[in-house]
Amino acid sequence: MLHVKTKVALILALAVFTATLLVSQWGSADATETHWNKTMDPSKDGNYYSMSLFVLKPEEISNTVAVIKFKHAEGWKWNDKYPNKFISNSEYKVLAKHVDLPSEGETQVWLLFNSEAKNIQVQGKYSFCSKSQCVVFNRKISFFNITP
Repeated sequence: MLHVKTKVALILALAVFTATLLVSQWGSADATETHWNKTMDPSKDGNYYSMSLFVLKPEEISNTVAVIKFKHAEGWKWNDKYPNKFISNSEYKVLAKHVDLPSEGETQVWLLFNSEAKNIQVQGKYSFCSKSQCVVFNRKISFFNITP
């Protein structure tokens, strides 16, 4: 198992690689902009995915790592061609982002923050696709009462 410092360094390196890859693939998305429904009702998100939130506070560094775990609903998958974005709505800044697809039906977004955060709010923009359409989500995601 990787040490936390190694994993954070790996996340930083992969974030740069992922950003470059997403920019290069932006013009080749399977679905066109007209297929994206940008006004989705948040209460219907469960039709596409469920979400779990985790926070890691490594002892070796003063940063906070937040993990958003998306479990895909049947028939839907993470749209890896969409240039997803996760921006902090709080005093804590996102230093790096890494999207991991560890298994079929699951996506993990790893976010590295600039300090030992207490409450984190992130504005996330991401997409899920079925065989016939893609849907874009623009959601506020909150991590509250984070303790060391």
